[in-house]
Amino acid sequence: MEKKIIGIDLGGTSIKFAIISLEGE
Repeated sequence: MEKKIIGIDLGGTSIKFAIISLEGE
């Protein structure tokens, strides 16, 4: 879940990356 927060903090593009990471995990 921390990854999701980090993605939002970095920016819109990072949010997509965070979502992908959650699915990968």
